[in-house]
This record gives sequence, C-alpha cells and structure tokens, in this order.
Amino acid sequence: FALAHITPYAAGALLLRHLVQQPKLQLPKLTIAFLLIGCLTALLAAVAVIAQLVYCQMLPVADISQTWLPFWIGDMAGVLVMTPLCCLLASQLKPGLLYRLTELVGIQQQLSRQSWLKLLLNIGLLSLMMWLAAMTESRYSAFVVFFLVIPHMWLACTESVLVNLLGLTLSSFFIALWVHVFALMDHVMVYQFALNVLA
Repeated sequence: FALAHITPYAAGALLLRHLVQQPKLQLPKLTIAFLLIGCLTALLAAVAVIAQLVYCQMLPVADISQTWLPFWIGDMAGVLVMTPLCCLLASQLKPGLLYRLTELVGIQQQLSRQSWLKLLLNIGLLSLMMWLAAMTESRYSAFVVFFLVIPHMWLACTESVLVNLLGLTLSSFFIALWVHVFALMDHVMVYQFALNVLA
C-alpha cells in the first residue's frame, strides 16, 4: 500500500527535480511542468492504490468506477496545494536545499499588514460562501466557491509568492474545516475541484 502511494510521487519528484536544475527552464514553464507532473502522478497513485486494494480484496471491482475520480481529485488537490508549502518550509529549514527555486521565486519576503488584510478578506469570503451553501441547502450553492478565483487572482497579481502560498494553504484548510462544520459532505467533490482550480 505504501509503495503504491510512494512510487508514483517519487518518480514525479525526481522528474521535477531534474527539470528545476535545467537553467533554460524559467518559472512559467516550471510551473506548468509542476502542474502536469502533479496531475499525472496523482492519477498514477490513484490507479496503483485502487489496483492494490482490489488485489487485496479490500475494494470490490464493481466500486472502481465510483472510486477512482474522487481518489484522483483528492490526491491532486493535496499535491498541488501542499507541495509549494513544503518547498517553502524546506527552503527555510535548509536554505541551500532548493537554491534554484528560491532564487526563481524569491520567497524571502516579509508579510505586510496589507497582505494579512487581503488574506483575512479571502478567508472571510470563503467562510461566507460556505455558510450560505449550508444555509440555502441548494444543490448548486456549492459552486459559488469557484468565485474564489477572483480574490486569489488578486493575490497572484499584487502579492508575493509567500502570500500566495499562504492564501492557498489557508483556503484549503478552511474549505476542509467548513465542509465538516457545515455538514457539506454531499458537495465535497465540488470543493475538491475548486481547490485544484485555485491551486
């Protein structure tokens, strides 16, 4: 089970590390490479884990068609959201570890008061959207969360990489929190797709 998870991600990480070390590739192309590799490795991990579950008779073959997509989307959201944050933390703990990435994105910035206010506004909007989804109980209300693309684009155009990573991480945390607090599990796939779009 562990190998089914680890092997696709290790292969993707090795490929991405190789690409990062290529001086010709700049940040936009590396970002696209990261997104493509993240999506593909999450899909490979989902296939490998589901195959392993079927092989060990922990999942009936009939359930594969209903399992693979939520598994893939959930893992993809985790990869796309957590990897940049883990890179940031790793570069802070061991400054020379990701020297080229650190140089390309410049993640040594400090957060200003204005940055914190933008992040709080983002969290407030997200919380309001999910509260309204819970209150209205409409099957379409969860789709409002896709409007979070607008404040996240605002962050992307006006703030540093650090603020963007924090914004994405906080949005992910609060989406997961409010899904449970507001009992929105019926809409969990919508929120997982939204996380991938935001990432």
